[in-house]
Amino acid sequence: MIRFFSPEELYGMPTEEAATFCNERINKLIKSSPFVYGYKEGTHITWGYLDKTITHCARLMFIEEIKKEPCKHEPILKQNEDGYNQRHICKHCGVELVTEWKEKGAK
Repeated sequence: MIRFFSPEELYGMPTEEAATFCNERINKLIKSSPFVYGYKEGTHITWGYLDKTITHCARLMFIEEIKKEPCKHEPILKQNEDGYNQRHICKHCGVELVTEWKEKGAK
């Protein structure tokens, strides 16, 4: 959970002063957030780059990088377009796998 304010910051403040303090801090956060631009297509908005078709803008907040775990490839056989040959691909990520031969018991 993100904490914007601590009890110590607001302790003893009159309600009006606390509200002003909180609103100022939130507005500062909003103004420092980057924009994303978009245009309306039917019932939804498509987000992209700033150009002449733009009809909407939004602020991006709380952006976090997604840490992806490496795929533990699970091979499956997929038929090639020629209908005869097959190739191994990963069931989860779809990457083509290459068979690696080694002696039994070798590391």
